[in-house]
Amino acid sequence: NPEFTGLENIQFYGMTHNIPGKKMNELVDDIIEFTNIGDFIHQPVKTYSTGMRARLAFAAATAVKPEVLILDEVLSVGDAQFKRKSYARMEKLIEGGTTVLFVSHSHAKIVSICSRVLMLQDGRLILDGSSRNVVKLYLKSLDSKDGIPVEDLQRALTTLETRDKQERE
Repeated sequence: NPEFTGLENIQFYGMTHNIPGKKMNELVDDIIEFTNIGDFIHQPVKTYSTGMRARLAFAAATAVKPEVLILDEVLSVGDAQFKRKSYARMEKLIEGGTTVLFVSHSHAKIVSICSRVLMLQDGRLILDGSSRNVVKLYLKSLDSKDGIPVEDLQRALTTLETRDKQERE
């Protein structure tokens, strides 16, 4: 809520996610420390920059160790130190069993973070495979003058995935 302070938004987040008051009180300090926005935590969120809002939202959402975490370009803002800290937290969540739906335009981050990538076209799933292979085919399709037919992309993915499997065995 833009009218609430950052601290009030943290508490509101806890209430809307049915986090018991005692548990939320334990998380508040961690969330505030992670945001690294200092005394702004006591100011209305409407006065925050986009990066400060993203820090607050990411810190609150990841402090509770969710089963599923949806991140849609949330880490496209913020300084390098915050991004590193956020990616480290996200990797720790993944290692702990959290499913992360990571939406990004950064091909390198997708390959480094994701084990599996879904490629959609006009709302339809056209590729589902390893991050390296799907991103490779996505970039190849962008470089093609007239595009690559979906069926050809799917065949190419099957070939790449089969080759990778054989190399692992």
